[in-house]
Amino acid sequence: MIVEIDEDDVGGTLPTFYEDPAVIGKVDFYEALKEIGIHNIEVHDVEIRDEVNNKIIKGYLILNIIGVVNCAVLDHSEVKTLGPGMNVIDNLIINSSKVKGLDLFLEANDTDNIIISERVYKHLQSKGYTDIYFEKLQAI
Repeated sequence: MIVEIDEDDVGGTLPTFYEDPAVIGKVDFYEALKEIGIHNIEVHDVEIRDEVNNKIIKGYLILNIIGVVNCAVLDHSEVKTLGPGMNVIDNLIINSSKVKGLDLFLEANDTDNIIISERVYKHLQSKGYTDIYFEKLQAI
């Protein structure tokens, strides 16, 4: 896959990962996940082009997270419906009994919601990933 970096990001420090146009993360971020046994990620090479400076940025991969769980409690979450089967969940509340000890997966009703376990969160924090926004989920 080839992607062009947004002109606003040119010349600055690039983030650990992007969510658009796909989940694209640094190689070391992927390696940190593998260190603790996360194996449900399919990776593909990605070429990030900086057209402003005419250079290629290396060290990133497409991270295709394998695993979708329908764990949202929709009547308690903040859900916006954009069309049939197209939801945006802003305040996600999950049914923890449906998670069954999984460490990393996508929420089926809004696959932009990447859910990680407390174990993964602590590991990523210990690795110094301060540019990733984490939000503690409510569970019922």
